Amino acid sequence: MKHVRQLLRRHAAPGLALVVMLAAAGPAASAPVYMGPPPPQVGAPPSGQQPATPPSGQQPGTPPSGEQSVPPSSPGAATQAPVGPGPQSGQAGQPYTVQPGDVLQISVVGEPEVTGAVTVSPDGAIQMPLVGRIPAAGATLPQLTDRVTQALKTYIREPQVSITISQTASRQQFVYVLGQVGRPGAYQMQDGLTIAGAVAAAGGPTPSAELTHAFIMRKSQTIPIDLQSLLVDGNTQANTQVQPGDVIMVPQGRDRVLLMGAVARPGAYVINPGDRLVDLLSAAGGSAQGAQLKDVGIIRHPVQANTAAAPNKPTVTQVDLTKFYMKGDMTQNVELQPGDIVYVPEQGQHPIWNAFLNTLGGLGWLVWFVK
Repeated sequence: MKHVRQLLRRHAAPGLALVVMLAAAGPAASAPVYMGPPPPQVGAPPSGQQPATPPSGQQPGTPPSGEQSVPPSSPGAATQAPVGPGPQSGQAGQPYTVQPGDVLQISVVGEPEVTGAVTVSPDGAIQMPLVGRIPAAGATLPQLTDRVTQALKTYIREPQVSITISQTASRQQFVYVLGQVGRPGAYQMQDGLTIAGAVAAAGGPTPSAELTHAFIMRKSQTIPIDLQSLLVDGNTQANTQVQPGDVIMVPQGRDRVLLMGAVARPGAYVINPGDRLVDLLSAAGGSAQGAQLKDVGIIRHPVQANTAAAPNKPTVTQVDLTKFYMKGDMTQNVELQPGDIVYVPEQGQHPIWNAFLNTLGGLGWLVWFVK
């Protein structure tokens, strides 16, 4: 034992010095780190163990009752969120519903005539070839797809329809031009858009428009605008800029007459106080070739109230415009009244005005249309 203690004293200091030198030198080159055994395969027991016997009535590899089966994932794989989620309806878990102003891409397999982009109108509908107007606002894409499919079945055998949203209304800003314009509807807002620009984009006012009584609906305000001064008289001071969501309403004028028959442009025309028959024909581009100007008829509905005792029946004033043009007979250039219907017959026609009035019952809506 004494000899052993002497050996320890002799070698203790060199051994301690070796430990200190190793610590100061730092760790050696990194060796592979053992991360544990590889993950077991699904259904395989850990190494060295026997497969567990499932409980009675349970098949091997199936989860216990009440638990959901989780599909295996590769080691180290992270769950990724879907890229580019579709538009949401505002609450989590609810499907998106179509809104006015949305741009929809409608595809019908093998039918290019009914395939393309459509914009949901302010009243919440879409317009499609063949089927016309289809309500869309408030519907989910599957619901709208079913509506379009059912509508197309009348014209296409087993149509295959798919609908996607190209652009949502929340990403667009619109101005709405309604009433007596060529193409009423929603128009995308652009920087610096003015009243005149919006009305022009909508095709301009129709002959039936009441230009002096147009107005803008802006939130809770109603702002009158005089399109007569702006568009006809050229008053640029009235050409103010519109704002997103503005509704420009161009109402229908009441002081109108209806021109029918052999004229260049038949239709409804606004008249001013003092306008006469020749003024109306000039506004319509004149009479058509072959017009019989000596037998022009002006159908006029009485102004007084209609009662059972004294029913107000329309009357006809016959006019010979050849006397006006050839002899200057001013009596033939009759002053017009709101609601008049002017009929210019063609050559060879000999209108029987009493019979014409008897059929006016079926055309009575025209009288009220122009009033």
